[in-house]
Amino acid sequence: MKKIILSLLIFVSLSIIAQVPQGFSYQAVAFNSSGSPVVSSIVSVRISIIDNSSTGTILYTETHSKMTNANGLYNLTIGQGTPTVGTFTAINWILNSKYVKVELDPLGGTAFTTIGTSQLMSVPYSFYSISSGAISPASGSNSNTLIYLNNGF
Repeated sequence: MKKIILSLLIFVSLSIIAQVPQGFSYQAVAFNSSGSPVVSSIVSVRISIIDNSSTGTILYTETHSKMTNANGLYNLTIGQGTPTVGTFTAINWILNSKYVKVELDPLGGTAFTTIGTSQLMSVPYSFYSISSGAISPASGSNSNTLIYLNNGF
């Protein structure tokens, strides 16, 4: 019985470790309407993922309630907020470019003001992942297909 429980625990642990994180980090400083940082207070943040352009179709929206630090800084993980439109896991990241729209209520309510919208760009480690699957032509394998597929990212 102990062996079965131990095996189950190891399997569950490995399954959890193998999961790709569903989200990415975001950090900003919250300012009030006077331009002063909102320090040591709860702010509300609404994040939207938009398809194809800054004014495209909203694929996903979530809200966060975050505490700022003594400088007005807050951190959150996009994809782990409270969803209000769509689901994060349903976003097709390969199809079209994606934009992030950030809205803030410095008083912690739901009177959001748009802070900005910007296109999501590649991060350095994604460039490595693009080429990591390619097989060297010196090995005798044809890598043209892999390279062609990877150019889509």
